[in-house]
Amino acid sequence: MRDPALFRFWAYRIVQRRSADYIRLQQKEREATKVLKIEFVEAEEDGASPDSVEIMLRAIKELPPMQQEMLRLFYLDKYAIREIAQMINLPEGTVKSRLFHSRQLLKNKLKEVSHE
Repeated sequence: MRDPALFRFWAYRIVQRRSADYIRLQQKEREATKVLKIEFVEAEEDGASPDSVEIMLRAIKELPPMQQEMLRLFYLDKYAIREIAQMINLPEGTVKSRLFHSRQLLKNKLKEVSHE
């Protein structure tokens, strides 16, 4: 910094922008949760049992946050791999790999539940 007296304002702007980003993310997650619940209600109406919907929600919530985020961005928010890569500043191959592992974890969780 050229003028140390401006540090306070510079730091404030960073905190302000990060806070706004966090609030937007929280709003997006709330909206995604609403959409997910609506989709599961529609699935129930189409013949899926309420138990299977509950099992799926529980399995998703048991995943690590990164895997939950990957599934949400791709399936609920319907972002393309390229868009997700740009958002989280990772190569497309890494995003594909993380999405694959997220699906595998979810699949394994669902298998564990179905065998119990």
